[in-house]
Amino acid sequence: MPGGAQRITAPAAIRTAYRPDIDGLRAVAVLLVVIHHAFPQSGGGFIGVDVFFVISGYLITGILAGDIRQSRFRLAGFYARRIRRIYPALLVVLLASLLAGWFLMLPNELATLGRHVAGGSGFVANVLYWLQSGYFDRQAELQPLLHLWSLGVEEQFYIVWPLLLAGLMRLPPHRCLQAVGALLLLSLLGCIVVSEHDLSAAFFLPHTRFWELAAGGWLALQQAGQRPAADGVPATGTGRWPQHAASVAGLSAIGLGAVLIDRHSAFPGAWALLPVGGALLLIQAGPAACINRHLLARAPMRWIGRISFSLYLWHWPLLVYGRIWLVGEPDWPQRLALVAVSVLLAWLSYRWIETPFRSAPTRRAPRPWSPGPVRFLAGMMAATFCAGVVLHLARGYPDRMPDKRDYIAFFDDYRYTRTHDLLRFDHHECNFYDIESGRAKTAIAATCLRPAAAHRRSVLLWGDSHAQHLAYGLDRTLPADVALLHVGASGCPPNVDDVHPDPLDSCNRANRLAWQAIGELHPDVVMLAQQGGHSITQYDALIARLHAGGVAQVVLIGPVPHWQPFLYQVVLKKYWQATPAQIGSNLDPAMFGLDAGLQRRYAGMPGVTYVSMIGPLCHDGACLAYLDGDRKEKLMTYDYAHFTLPASEFVVRTVVYPAMSGLLN
Repeated sequence: MPGGAQRITAPAAIRTAYRPDIDGLRAVAVLLVVIHHAFPQSGGGFIGVDVFFVISGYLITGILAGDIRQSRFRLAGFYARRIRRIYPALLVVLLASLLAGWFLMLPNELATLGRHVAGGSGFVANVLYWLQSGYFDRQAELQPLLHLWSLGVEEQFYIVWPLLLAGLMRLPPHRCLQAVGALLLLSLLGCIVVSEHDLSAAFFLPHTRFWELAAGGWLALQQAGQRPAADGVPATGTGRWPQHAASVAGLSAIGLGAVLIDRHSAFPGAWALLPVGGALLLIQAGPAACINRHLLARAPMRWIGRISFSLYLWHWPLLVYGRIWLVGEPDWPQRLALVAVSVLLAWLSYRWIETPFRSAPTRRAPRPWSPGPVRFLAGMMAATFCAGVVLHLARGYPDRMPDKRDYIAFFDDYRYTRTHDLLRFDHHECNFYDIESGRAKTAIAATCLRPAAAHRRSVLLWGDSHAQHLAYGLDRTLPADVALLHVGASGCPPNVDDVHPDPLDSCNRANRLAWQAIGELHPDVVMLAQQGGHSITQYDALIARLHAGGVAQVVLIGPVPHWQPFLYQVVLKKYWQATPAQIGSNLDPAMFGLDAGLQRRYAGMPGVTYVSMIGPLCHDGACLAYLDGDRKEKLMTYDYAHFTLPASEFVVRTVVYPAMSGLLN
């Protein structure tokens, strides 16, 4: 995070004047993040956080090293400076988010915000998001404080780092460097290993991010032992060209990471070496290197770098509240306007909130914790923490919306899945992903692939949760002599071969067993269904292998309408007074184009029946929202696209079974 100090004054550490290029590097980092959040299709701009980590580790370690070498290091003083640096702007953003949430959020959303305010003010947001991450964590774009996970990682690092560094600096300098290097390599190795098995843990938890901050610290310590040069950075004795080369290579590595890394990458893992290595190269190159001097040190970049901390804090809540206010995704001019407002608020925060607290005298009182700004800020943060806890325990004060309270309680927090026993009706015993624990199963129930003696024919349902939500309807619609076999894993589409990465190995287990069952049971029909990503699934290869394996008929289920946000929230926020049966707003337009493309490709293909869900459920851009005049029990979906039980039966009876009934004769 852009929370490190920018001036290192310890003569025994790195004696350097203000580095304008580091402010410019901050600008690169925050612009990557803001652009990615405003325009998610722009690439992997979230790697800007990794650049921030390196900058923070470099600058803070330089300060700590100087204090330790001069025997003036005090832990209380260090944390007092951190409080002055971090708390003022953070407090304003937390309180502004609470105020906006009170007026714009539903009770369940406000209760979640309260938990996140408590996590953000306690600097454990990363742990909270890790604990709640998983299959149902689809509304991240509606969580205004999601970005505070990085502050949690950084402050957890600085709980350990000052004392660890003080101990290591008792060693000879080269031994200290070796020890820090060994620790960061150990953390890097752990990051790579954990990323292969649990991306959420690798992304959010501090031990897999330790190496990124420690890498900046290692560079600061390494430079501390070098002879200062005239330009303010340690001399390498090898001339300017290596500095220019390092500068170009550093920016190229960051740019390459932003282009190549996306939400599907096994990140952080080894991918994080690109932004971290790039940031290290740019810092090492020094202010006289070509990129540093002619790009990073330019006045506009320096200005953005100075407001980068506040800009990071403000931009994401504004984008989220824009979605909440509009009950949908803002268009690109609206997003640009929200980013512009973020910049304005960031400048105001920097000028009138950050700077006054950071510039206030710090040595008038004998102790850093004596009455004054630090104690005031700490007290305010504690009060904010308590406010978040109260808001969460009060469930977002549902009495604010008495006419909507029961409807909200029916759907919020995926309560529908529990009150209507979807674990049973959606055949989750056949799901290799355990919804309740968030872990993979080693096996599924034997009954999932065991037809009864009375069954003369069989249908194998294979896919992710969008196969599972058809199970109830198929159970109630298929003839008595047709066995419904079922295998799959939430979040895992059917595939010909193993997929990588597969952190839980649930996808590969499900697909291997599906192919095994097809070879042994020879189902009459194989039905393929998945949530999204139809355009990249190897359907041609799947169909060819199924036909080659003796499956005569393949039923390919198309994408269902996707609501943004959840359908019940659309009803509450836009159509509460009068809810039309067909709603034409807040639908993901990509599903319409995807359905049309799949129809063109597979309609009429021998041995394949394509079942469009968009065609029967949607007309003129509006899709069926509920059945039989009941917008509660018979709402079509309980979230963004998963069918309720009545919808599952309706869709199978009126759409799916009529398309496939002839295949079973």
